[in-house]
Amino acid sequence: MPLITWSDNLQMNIRVIDNDHRMLVDIINALSDSLQKGEEPTAISDHLKALSHYVEEHFAREEGFMEAAGYPQLREHMAQHQKLALTVYELIQINQEQPNQLRRPEVQAFLKTWLTDHILKNDMRYVPYLRGNMHGAPSGLHGLKAVTVRVPTDKISLIFKCAMALTAGGKEAARLE
Repeated sequence: MPLITWSDNLQMNIRVIDNDHRMLVDIINALSDSLQKGEEPTAISDHLKALSHYVEEHFAREEGFMEAAGYPQLREHMAQHQKLALTVYELIQINQEQPNQLRRPEVQAFLKTWLTDHILKNDMRYVPYLRGNMHGAPSGLHGLKAVTVRVPTDKISLIFKCAMALTAGGKEAARLE
């Protein structure tokens, strides 16, 4: 039985976003299936890496739509995305270095809760902006770009913290520059 069953209440009726969300459900269900079957760490890693890559792709697309629509909570939404991306990277690291430490049922519960709650409670908030029913101000994030970099696994958390500090601005950003 799949961990997450796609239902109408998860639909935003924005085709490209719904397709992305369905793909995320499929990837998470495949990962969940591997976790339940007790498959080898290499198989689990393949699913986690697929999730990581698709999350990056989806988040960049979704954030671009929100920015274009002037969604006022874009910065907060991006922070949620960054936290999930970091968590997935950390799961990849744990699975590669200490696969016995990967708490499989907790991973399944976390991913199910995160995705469904995120769609229902956070993504649904930007729908009126994407449809033009509500109008927001420019996000102030114009000029920010999503990037993919390859760094040592043990430095991923540091890179995320630096990126978040640079995005927020202020004294920490000035020190990093």
